[in-house]
Amino acid sequence: MLLGIAPGADIGLAAAADLLGLTAVAARALLNRLETLSLLTRCAQGRYRMHNLIRGHAAVHDIDPAHRLEALRRVVDHYTRTAIEADRLIDPSHALDLYPPDPCRLSSVDDATTWFRTEHANLLAAHDTAIAHDWHLLAWGLTWSLQTFLARRSPIWDRHAVLLAATESVEQLAHPVLRAVFVRTLGNVCADLGLHEDTDRYLSHALELAEELQDPLQQAHVHRVLARATALRGDDERALAHSVRSLELFRMVGVPAWTAGAANNVGWFAALTGDLDTAREHCSAALALFREAGNLHGEANTLDSLGWIAHRSGDHLEAVDKLGRAAVLLRSTGSLLEAANSLAKLGDPLAALGRSGEARAAWEEAAELYRAQGRGEQASGASKQ
Repeated sequence: MLLGIAPGADIGLAAAADLLGLTAVAARALLNRLETLSLLTRCAQGRYRMHNLIRGHAAVHDIDPAHRLEALRRVVDHYTRTAIEADRLIDPSHALDLYPPDPCRLSSVDDATTWFRTEHANLLAAHDTAIAHDWHLLAWGLTWSLQTFLARRSPIWDRHAVLLAATESVEQLAHPVLRAVFVRTLGNVCADLGLHEDTDRYLSHALELAEELQDPLQQAHVHRVLARATALRGDDERALAHSVRSLELFRMVGVPAWTAGAANNVGWFAALTGDLDTAREHCSAALALFREAGNLHGEANTLDSLGWIAHRSGDHLEAVDKLGRAAVLLRSTGSLLEAANSLAKLGDPLAALGRSGEARAAWEEAAELYRAQGRGEQASGASKQ
């Protein structure tokens, strides 16, 4: 029984249909029959699960190996293509060029976020399956399409593990731009983990690859990540220099979404160095670009920057307004880590206004979100404020 070989502990109708090579109508009829025979159960969300003993028997059932492998590849392909389209909905700037658009059943950011949350464990299992079978393009498709979701909702070590597991697949694909993207992304995650030697190695290599390709877009992305990595070590002046170079390059290639993000970064790092006028100018320009594009996530991040700048300028009411709106928008886009960051900042202007109870509530909510993502140090810092 092919259902026993599916990655993960449960399965939805669409994935089951692709696994079995059936239409959705035919797959539903078969699944209903198996449920009637008590060979599987259906939960309230309409997903199907086999008891472990039945699943184990089904997995070793006498099935032609070629047929089994074909079915397994179909379901991994299903997870990969759906993940790519879900990722496009959540962050259009994160589109994966190696796969052509493949419209799926998801139609909104909420649909995509819910799908990722529901299929999280199955996607990781499918990722392991793709790597184990040397399905390199599928492995990379899952690796890349999981990045945004994992970055916003999961412990950072999950993202690191997924990337490291895909190293061989990236090398086997022999795609120079993909290699540059992979090394840069791994460097970014290592920076977040405080793995300084790995960060330096990966980002130096990423910049070398981008320069060898003579690709200003890839160079812009590396400088964007270098800005963040150097800021995490407390070198705000170098971070500002990298962010300025990133903005210059994004403007050169003419990518509005990334140009807006780079302008926000320049504003943020200018604020960290004490240049609040430059900071406000760049962040205000970024906010206008994000709103024009309807990019809620970018708008929220820029409101966060402007709120913090307002607090530094002594305008605590403006800071509370902007940081509060940033936290709400970030929650609505599923960006729980960034929502926690905004809430942690929000407590400061509230406290400055004498609204200590609201400040404490903001810090405690931030700590709760940090803990949910395995960020114990940040949670302790927020809860002790």
